[in-house]
Amino acid sequence: MAFFKARLVPLVIAITGLLISYLYNPLHVGLDFLLRSVVVVSLSYGVAFVGALLFNTVRAPWRLDEENGQLIDEWEKKAQTAETTLAELKDHKEENRRHQKEFAELMQSGVNLSIDLTTYQAATQFDAWDVRCQEWVAIVKKALSELGYDADAVAFERAGDNAVPVAGVMDVRNWREERRRVLKQHEIELAAIVRRRLP
Repeated sequence: MAFFKARLVPLVIAITGLLISYLYNPLHVGLDFLLRSVVVVSLSYGVAFVGALLFNTVRAPWRLDEENGQLIDEWEKKAQTAETTLAELKDHKEENRRHQKEFAELMQSGVNLSIDLTTYQAATQFDAWDVRCQEWVAIVKKALSELGYDADAVAFERAGDNAVPVAGVMDVRNWREERRRVLKQHEIELAAIVRRRLP
């Protein structure tokens, strides 16, 4: 389609030139008519070519400026989008680092509970440890809920139910082992949540 549009003006000029040449020669025959027709068609194409050249010469800088402006706008938008994406990624990484630090401290609290458990001998000490462990579970659950991980918070809270019960007579050693197994399940679940949610 563009091919025909580009040649439409010279064609119209050539046809007009032939028509004038035809009307100028009353007999419409002879070498004179043929020569005049060739000259008129050649001139019409020459005029069209020079006109197109002048038109494009005048129009080219304006078109180039317009295209350059569009390209600049497009690249500025892409650069702005890239900057926004990088800023969001940086913020996300910083937030993840902060949460990782927070949960590392919570995990260390669980390790400290486990260490303290090894030193306990009396029933009253185990009761006090149970209170500390419940407080730790509540703190971790709250931290998970505040991040919007409500399902993970519930899974963490119930992780202790997966502990294998201790068989045999319940003495100091078995009390300690029972609590250690429950705490271990909470620690495993918390580590899995942190790996999954805070890569």
